Amino acid sequence: YYGEITIGEPPQPFNVVFDTGSSDLWVIAEECITETACHNHRRFISSSSKTLVTSDDSFQIQYGSGAVAGEIGYDTVTLSGMQLRNQTFAMASTVSEQFAISPFDGILGLGFSSISTSGEQTPIQNMIANNLLDEPLFAIYATEKGGEIDFGAIDQSRLQGGEVVYSPVIEKGYWTIEMEQFGINNERVGDSRRVVVDTGTSLIVAPVVDAEAIHELIPGAVAIGDSTYTIPCSLKTSDIEVQFKISGNVFRLKASDFIMRPIDTKRVMCQSGISALDFNQNVPTWVFGDVFFRKYYTIFDIGRSRVGFALGGPGK
Repeated sequence: YYGEITIGEPPQPFNVVFDTGSSDLWVIAEECITETACHNHRRFISSSSKTLVTSDDSFQIQYGSGAVAGEIGYDTVTLSGMQLRNQTFAMASTVSEQFAISPFDGILGLGFSSISTSGEQTPIQNMIANNLLDEPLFAIYATEKGGEIDFGAIDQSRLQGGEVVYSPVIEKGYWTIEMEQFGINNERVGDSRRVVVDTGTSLIVAPVVDAEAIHELIPGAVAIGDSTYTIPCSLKTSDIEVQFKISGNVFRLKASDFIMRPIDTKRVMCQSGISALDFNQNVPTWVFGDVFFRKYYTIFDIGRSRVGFALGGPGK
């Protein structure tokens, strides 16, 4: 999910991914002209901004989908009606080809400062330090057609009846919480896993052994390669349900929540919204991405170092 921010004075608009799995802000620079990935995107024109302060510091970051490198600068960033003055950001002059078809021009990280590549003030730290937020938190509401990010307040109209269930962050850097148990159709499959809550990830990502165990209990599920599973599209209306127990509460995803688009023209097999990857080789770790956020309104509470979940709805 991405939205528009502006950088500089006069403001230059960019679409950026709001990513809780990283902590840096970067956009593609004017100098990025030799890379194929640069041509399809808006680029920051440094000479056009009256408020830009340049530096000699370089920037480099590696994502699961590619790498970015460039130079550090400081300028006014505007988003959601807030002006972040003297905000650190990177002007990317080298961008991996994987970004060529992406609809966004950069990434705005909303993780903790400890994973910031630049080591300087992150956008969310800037908001808090300058009292731009009513409360030190932000929240995500997502649907298949779009969504919203609320800075400084919880949109109570998005909460569908039930209370917000909070889970403490156990490792600052990524938004990492504890999952006590997970299963399918009320059958326990595994216990005690970490979960990284990551708005920059499209699917739910499970450790390889966990993804295999889950899909073994889904009739007709097939592994495609090392990380992807397919499920018969006919099961989308079935009563299959995946469950996650967090802070003593069970969060449920119905078949229609995690069985995704067809992968063939006859619409026989569909992509599973649960993929396989050993994110952390030392500790079994899941990643909750957009598939989860489309069901649950998610609150990232910086002040109390916790993540909250509530059944989401269209609101007012």
